[in-house]
Amino acid sequence: MKKKKILVLRTAKMQVVDLLMKNLGHEGSITFLAQSNIVDELKERYPSAEVVSIGDTYFNYDSFCKNVRLNKRYDFIYVLASGIEFAEYEEVFEIVEHIKGRNVVLFNRNGIACMERRNMSKKIRENLYFVFVEIYLKMLEIWYEHFGRNYRF
Repeated sequence: MKKKKILVLRTAKMQVVDLLMKNLGHEGSITFLAQSNIVDELKERYPSAEVVSIGDTYFNYDSFCKNVRLNKRYDFIYVLASGIEFAEYEEVFEIVEHIKGRNVVLFNRNGIACMERRNMSKKIRENLYFVFVEIYLKMLEIWYEHFGRNYRF
């Protein structure tokens, strides 16, 4: 059986990370995305996991974009919360949208996991919308070139 590739965004306290790792066991190949001040502790606690540093910053889209090591495809992306809700996680979810992954799992301090499916139909609708807007604008351009801007219906 193929090992699952798992990305864990270390967005919560170490107690939540420990709880997640206990639940995962040796289920897959794990990569942590974490601030540089916690990298050594993660490597010490979980020597088989890869740890990718985002520097000393919080999780923001700019720090993610500069990290070419995150271009792998993941089976699961875990987003952790020290509380029970994921309030003020907008930047984190923006990052998650750009990571190549099949499933997103929200994992809170109580060990409750909630699967978030990638909304592919939403992405398709958004792309179609922009294609139709481009077509409409092109049609207007052709119309005005042919009839002029002062043409009245």
